[in-house]
Amino acid sequence: MQERAVAVAEHALGRIRNLAYGQAGILNAASVVIDPWKLVIIAPNDHQLVAEANRTPDSRRIDLVIPIDGNPADATMPQAIQMDMTKPAAYLCRGLACLPPVETAEELHALLTERL
Repeated sequence: MQERAVAVAEHALGRIRNLAYGQAGILNAASVVIDPWKLVIIAPNDHQLVAEANRTPDSRRIDLVIPIDGNPADATMPQAIQMDMTKPAAYLCRGLACLPPVETAEELHALLTERL
C-alpha cells in the first residue's frame, strides 16, 4: 500500500507544472506520503504530553493518543515495537524507524522542535 501511495504522489508531483492552483497542497501531501511521521502518546487526554503535542502542531505528523492500559493493538508500530502501556510516554516514528520513547513534556518539546 505504501508503494502505491508513493507512486500516486510522484504522479501528482509530475502534474503540478500544468496546474494553475493547488501546488502547495500537492507538495505537502506528497511529503507526508514519502516521509510519514507518527506520534503515539500513551497517556490520558489531559496529560502534559498531549498538551505539548497540541502546542507543537506539524502537518507532516499524525498524532495518536492511546489511554494507559489501553489495547496495544490500537497502535501499529513499525518494527514490531512493543509499547509500555503502564506509564505515560510518547513515541515518534518517522517512516519505518521509531525513536526511543520520551516521558516528559520538556523532552517531547525538544524532540518535536529539533525536527522542524
